[in-house]
Amino acid sequence: MRDQQRNQVTHVSTTLPARHGPDDLIRQAGEALLGEPRDVPTAMQWLAAAGAMPLDERQKDLLDFCRCTALCIDEDFDEAYKVFTVAHPDRDVPESWQFLGCVVFLKREPGTDPTLTLREIEVAIEWAKGQDTFDQRDTLVANLYGHKAFWHLRHDQEYDAEACSQIAMNLHADYVAPLSILAEIALRRGRPMEAIRYLSESIARRTNGPRLFEYANRGKALLDIGNPEAALKDLTQALSLEPGNATVLTNLGITADEMGDTSMAWRMYNAALTQDIGWAAAYHNRAVLSYRNDDYAMAERDFTNAVVREPSNGLLWFNRGVCRFQRTMYGECLSDLAEAFQRGYRAWELHYLSGMCKGYLNEHATGMSMLKRVVDQYPSLPNAIQSMVWNNIGVIAHKKGEYRTAHECFLKAFSIDPLNEQADANIDHTEEKMSNQDDQPVTENAVGIPVERLLLPSALEDIRWSDVASYASLATSIAGLIAP
Repeated sequence: MRDQQRNQVTHVSTTLPARHGPDDLIRQAGEALLGEPRDVPTAMQWLAAAGAMPLDERQKDLLDFCRCTALCIDEDFDEAYKVFTVAHPDRDVPESWQFLGCVVFLKREPGTDPTLTLREIEVAIEWAKGQDTFDQRDTLVANLYGHKAFWHLRHDQEYDAEACSQIAMNLHADYVAPLSILAEIALRRGRPMEAIRYLSESIARRTNGPRLFEYANRGKALLDIGNPEAALKDLTQALSLEPGNATVLTNLGITADEMGDTSMAWRMYNAALTQDIGWAAAYHNRAVLSYRNDDYAMAERDFTNAVVREPSNGLLWFNRGVCRFQRTMYGECLSDLAEAFQRGYRAWELHYLSGMCKGYLNEHATGMSMLKRVVDQYPSLPNAIQSMVWNNIGVIAHKKGEYRTAHECFLKAFSIDPLNEQADANIDHTEEKMSNQDDQPVTENAVGIPVERLLLPSALEDIRWSDVASYASLATSIAGLIAP
């Protein structure tokens, strides 16, 4: 469409009568923008014709102003930002441009420099506060604070984001968008009930129809508190708003799994992968279903797909390691566990499985040392787990021929958890072995390390003023500048 406009511009600029000077052409452009409906293509043609003529500084400034305004009305905010910054590279922005600057900084797509983005928003807030003649000044300032809150949170500055959200809502009581920011902060802080309260208020107060992020995030929060039935309703609503959203589809899969509907969970994960073949979470959670169904080969394939697509996630490496342990791939398991540790995954299960792998690979001393480290470093583990670890240390010691050490480990395991039947039986078998009676095998406790689903983070919605700071106000701001 814009290519067509550019072609039209060339045609107009070469056929205009010579008596039209730049002031006349710019005035014609302004009148096109002031009309109803606002005729942006025609305005851009007049401006292009004027731009082909010699201009003084005043005319250049007025031409840039009209071009920037036309681009904002046409919602091409990135191009408007370029015009604005070229027009004002190294000097103070005049008051006549400041309202337009607020709109440009609020609506343009920020780049990769968060410091610049926040600095521009702060400047725009000061400009907006000075717009005494604009009847929506407080609303504009509130929206800028909401946008600032979004960017603070995008860069993990939670307290700044929270403060900006509160300022925004104090300035404009009907501005509900910051409630989504406060809900996101609550979710990050592990306070799903607080997030549900914010999102419910936002949903109740919103007058312009349901929003994907509100229902998707409240569904996530409801999952976090263990209410899959309510989560299903919200996530279904979210999916109706964006049927191909891979995050919502995956969370619906988790919800179905929580409710015991594994068939629906499969369908949701498969649908998510149809939308995004590189979606690691869907591969991972589908692998969990296979793992629980004892189909370790299929589980390993999907875990591998997840790892390849999100190699920085330590949980994915750990869970594939668990799966490979079940397939007796102990060397490969150790490699995955090391990768998980390298990527920040910290859990007693990782050290426990590593010790067990070493034991199975006949590295008995190393395996026993690693298992002892588990009970030393994690003294608050439940008794049943501590007992399991001590029993399995004893099994490795028994294989090594250290029967007295094995006996001590079995006794410790039984003293910690008298319900550990393997430890109880192993005490008798070891005593028989040490008294030269029949050699009875000792039994280890089953490893029993589950793999957990990958819970998806909530979705963060950008906050921008939806009515573009009033098209009428943008266009009307031209009126005084183009007057003869």
